[in-house]
Amino acid sequence: MQVEFHQLVLRYQALRIADPARQARMTASIAEAGQQSPVLVVGEPSQFVLVDGYCRVQAIKALRREVVEALCLDLPEPEALLLAHRLDLSKPRSALEEGWFVQELHRSHGLSLADLSRRCGHSVSWLSRRLALVERLPDPIQELVRRGKLAPHAAMKVLVPLARANAPHALRLATCACELSERLSARQWEALYAAYRGANSEIRERLLDHPGLFARVDEERRRPDPPKRPEEGFLSDLEALSALSRRARRRLREVPAERFDPGFVPSVQTTFSAARADFDSLQRLVTERFHDRPRDPDRDRAPSPGGTRCQNHCPSAESVQEHGQTLPA
Repeated sequence: MQVEFHQLVLRYQALRIADPARQARMTASIAEAGQQSPVLVVGEPSQFVLVDGYCRVQAIKALRREVVEALCLDLPEPEALLLAHRLDLSKPRSALEEGWFVQELHRSHGLSLADLSRRCGHSVSWLSRRLALVERLPDPIQELVRRGKLAPHAAMKVLVPLARANAPHALRLATCACELSERLSARQWEALYAAYRGANSEIRERLLDHPGLFARVDEERRRPDPPKRPEEGFLSDLEALSALSRRARRRLREVPAERFDPGFVPSVQTTFSAARADFDSLQRLVTERFHDRPRDPDRDRAPSPGGTRCQNHCPSAESVQEHGQTLPA
């Protein structure tokens, strides 16, 4: 049957989150091919309650058409809602939308959680968690989610636990985040909440008022450093090797000799032999790179800056500098 818009009661519009992209696709589809499936209503012709098809109704309104195809269910409203919920496969519902649905049937229509459990196929525990989710979240934040200005993930993972501890702070954060030109990602929300939990009162005030600034700074901090050139990486490794040697000497001096465990000395000897073999291999490679190259005779006759040269293997300062390199002392 065809129903005019003035006959429709949009009582359950707040049970779903606004999705502008999905709405635009629906409008384009109806404009091209017309309404393909009827909306579901209950009640009398003077006051049909729309239980399913809100996206289609909004699309038909946007196209300035006068009537909508509808199917009237001969069921009480709670039964019609449950049927529409089972038939709606167009888009998975978020946990908040499930919570609104449970709240509507439990609080407004008086269905017990045990009854809902039998009808919905979810446990009473599952229904209780969804109900608690929406009842702990301040109404203004829920309205931001309904209007599509706030991501459901942010509301569930950050603002619900924050509202339990400090509801005014949760509302401030949600309001400021919705005023940003770019929506915060799920990772940015979680990083923001982690920083809030670990901050003092002064830092928390700044985070609440400037979440976008925190997100930009955090993104910059997480940005990986540009890759080093091979020679820069080699020098960094040498510096780290030197630092590790100094730290090992310091730690060994702190261990009293009389307290050595029976297996400590053999372990040290084995590990040290392996480390020395690795170092000898590195030393041979350094020698090949810096000694086995043609050298400037004039530079060979120049005195070695910095004093004595190492015998046999270690490259001289001249040979290193000749190739634009510096080795740690």
